[in-house]
Amino acid sequence: MVMSRGAELHKTSLIRQSGSLSAPTEWLSVGLALSFAVLWGVYTHYHSWFCKDDLKNFALAYDSGFLTYLATPIDVHFVPLHRMVNYALLEFAPMNFTVALTLMMLVHLASIYYFYRLLQMLAPGRMNLIFVALYVMNSYFYAVYIWWSAGLHRLPYILLCLICMIKFVEYLHYGRKSSFWFGAALFVLALGFYSKAVLIPGYLVCLCIARWLLSPYEHFKRGLLGALLLLVVAIAYTAGFILLGESGDSKV
Repeated sequence: MVMSRGAELHKTSLIRQSGSLSAPTEWLSVGLALSFAVLWGVYTHYHSWFCKDDLKNFALAYDSGFLTYLATPIDVHFVPLHRMVNYALLEFAPMNFTVALTLMMLVHLASIYYFYRLLQMLAPGRMNLIFVALYVMNSYFYAVYIWWSAGLHRLPYILLCLICMIKFVEYLHYGRKSSFWFGAALFVLALGFYSKAVLIPGYLVCLCIARWLLSPYEHFKRGLLGALLLLVVAIAYTAGFILLGESGDSKV
């Protein structure tokens, strides 16, 4: 099947813009954004420590068996990966806020990069640097820097969500099944940190519709079916938690 000239040009453009930084100005701008996040992390290091549910979760990890701890929900969140990382921190770096903050900061720095990469894949342009700046300066992120339990929910979820969307865009354009299944695995991992990851399939449906409106020749049906498959997983996860679990031990 011969591809239309428009499709050829678009695919060439997508390959060129695959999210990599292509100019010194872009490198400098994104570098400044990352530096801002690092500076806030340094400031947080000297002005914060574990608090609130951090201490309660550590106490529960100390008193519980590993598997019991993993299976214990946090309020409405059944989040075994959140529990696992918290347990590992207590085991290998007990009550070490520097290590906890470093983990959060590294995840956040990665999310800044992948946010820019996703924007460049969808609509390349220098305007995306403004969106990155707004993303970096969002006070939401720096509020969770100072609260380990909250940050461990949200920061990995955001990173995994962004990479999942990137893989979904690759699947839309190229039809790579490996990209779809890799994105699906990231979706499942995101569920392990934050129950609101059940919304990710909805993001993908919206992304699929938006890309189809901009580029009708893309594989809309394939992308929509993939997103709906993940939506079924999200619904099953939600139903299973409601039917099998009680509300949990703490609110985060």
